[in-house]
Amino acid sequence: MTYDEIAARVGVRVCPSCDHGDHKVGFIYLGRVHWAPRRVVKPGLRRFLKLAAMTVLGIERMKEPQKTYWTAALADDLAHGLHVRFPRKYSELDRAFVRARLAGARDMDPETRRRVERWARDP
Repeated sequence: MTYDEIAARVGVRVCPSCDHGDHKVGFIYLGRVHWAPRRVVKPGLRRFLKLAAMTVLGIERMKEPQKTYWTAALADDLAHGLHVRFPRKYSELDRAFVRARLAGARDMDPETRRRVERWARDP
């Protein structure tokens, strides 16, 4: 399976110019995922699915730690739909980041905060 096929299954658009190495890759601009078509491996697939999740959710203006939580959670759901399971270590950095940011997050509703805290601590 290639990244173009994955993008089609997930429902995001990939920049066609990224094939030629014309510009930077690994970001979202104008609703397109800019990603180089390399060999598909699990760490790269997770990064790609996180970008796809940001595109699908449209959460560019959402504050942290909710942005990281929703992006990582949807990336895992998208991977499940592709019949891929990521090792726990791939999400450890996201979980640590969310745990650190939760201390300063004051404007979250209580239920969302509990859900985010549970995800960040979940072994």
